[in-house]
Amino acid sequence: MYSSAKAVISGSIAEVYFYKLPIEYGYEQPRIFKTNIYEKSEEEKQESKIRSLQQTKRALRNILQSNGWQYLNDQGKPCLPLFITLTFRENIKELSVAHREFKIFVQRFNFRFHGRHKANIRYLAVPEFQKRGAVHYHVIFFNLSFIKNIYDEINALWGNGFTLVETVKTLGHLVNYVAKYITAEALDERLAGRKRYFTSRGLIKPLEIRDEKAVAELLEQLPRENIRYKNLYVGADGQETEYLNYEFGLGQKVVEIAQLNRQLVEA
Repeated sequence: MYSSAKAVISGSIAEVYFYKLPIEYGYEQPRIFKTNIYEKSEEEKQESKIRSLQQTKRALRNILQSNGWQYLNDQGKPCLPLFITLTFRENIKELSVAHREFKIFVQRFNFRFHGRHKANIRYLAVPEFQKRGAVHYHVIFFNLSFIKNIYDEINALWGNGFTLVETVKTLGHLVNYVAKYITAEALDERLAGRKRYFTSRGLIKPLEIRDEKAVAELLEQLPRENIRYKNLYVGADGQETEYLNYEFGLGQKVVEIAQLNRQLVEA
């Protein structure tokens, strides 16, 4: 199928793209097994890594926008996202070992505050290597209600080393906090073939709309005064794209504001 429009809804953000030339979607290219494998040059390998990095950053941004301030606390108000850094006292360099300790920490956390090991907390975690080679984690918790003495609680539940706890008050701060750990310098070979970030189950997924009629309906529902940014650019392939970015207040949900026709969206 082809479409000359696309919209991506992530929590309180709506992004709309209009393409001069229709783009095919929904087509999965068959796998081709080659006998003669072409060896990429170092420059091509680096360019491929950069493209992969950009895709990762876009996916992260949409996840963060979709989940930040989208969960309500016990008072019916949006939960403030919480930044947590978890380090190891010992020089643990193996990701598999570190990931096991992180999983145990999440289980302890769920049991401590929800009385069961079943996953209740919603999070996104980015692993990173320190200069000494040890693994550490940058974690965003999305749905935590107020916890008294939160630093002491997390420090005790982690138990492996230093912890840092911060709250965040703006969406830009949330996105930039994670983005700085997913940079060109973060193309660590030790993460080759491994996930550069991972998430809990149950996170809210961005809503992507490809149907031109549904995109048009969305635009009719979104106030133009909420356009934060717009641009017209031409890609390396010559494709001309008009881009619109709508932003609403923290805790707002574009899908509710727009009252979209679900049949069109899911077509």
